[in-house]
Amino acid sequence: MRLSGTARIDSRTKDLVKRLSSDDIAIIDHQDIDKVSAEGLLGVGVECVINASRSISGAYPNTGPILLARGGVHILDDVGPAVFERIQDGAAINIIGHDVFLEGELIASGQWLTVESIESSMLEADSEMGAQLDSFVRNTLDYLENEKELLTGAIAVPETGIDLVFDEVDAGIGGATATAIGRRLSLLAEKHQVLVVTHLAQVAAFADRHLVVTKSVDSDGVRTQVDHVADEARIAEVARMLSGGSSETGLAHASELLASAKRSRTEGRKDALVGNR
Repeated sequence: MRLSGTARIDSRTKDLVKRLSSDDIAIIDHQDIDKVSAEGLLGVGVECVINASRSISGAYPNTGPILLARGGVHILDDVGPAVFERIQDGAAINIIGHDVFLEGELIASGQWLTVESIESSMLEADSEMGAQLDSFVRNTLDYLENEKELLTGAIAVPETGIDLVFDEVDAGIGGATATAIGRRLSLLAEKHQVLVVTHLAQVAAFADRHLVVTKSVDSDGVRTQVDHVADEARIAEVARMLSGGSSETGLAHASELLASAKRSRTEGRKDALVGNR
């Protein structure tokens, strides 16, 4: 394969799409490309993406790479950091085979991803997620059982009569700590209206109402949409938060996590409103 174009470089894919054109070659450093980033790249019509990192690492079956590949985008994957160190934004570059050249000099090499190779990686990641999710959910449930006093004890909050908003309250945490925070936030909702922006399933599971915020990029610009999810749709969303997909195993774990959080909440309190983005 031989491709030529103008290099557009940014380690943040969502920032790069704002200045990409269809004739550019996008150079990113994005491990496990997500759906929103892939849709942004597709929206500007880019035909080639060079990724310094692995577009699908196997940690979970992320859907970004398969969307790009099925949309006709060529992905030269895992080329390493040299493309950021030696190629300037706006430079004319050439791709010959698996190699990236700048003014005739070899800069980096990678592997072309195909629909088949990505699907194989997604299947492998999905199979690994089963064991990881099982361990994660079991640890969370054990924590809920063993730390009842910590999770259900009274907390002192001033009677302010105002709503409480927590944005990214779960940054840098996970596991049992996230479960404890979710439980404490639900206790705050006994006397306050609580809005929490979260990425963690353990926190979102404690909500009385669950809103999903999604962003898309098209020719008209950036769009943000808010949807209320409940019942089966909520189980599917929590499964996505846990594993990035909605496999049978993921749905079962999500259902179990939601049921456990519901059992642990106190009765007769105000609704807590939680959204994830």
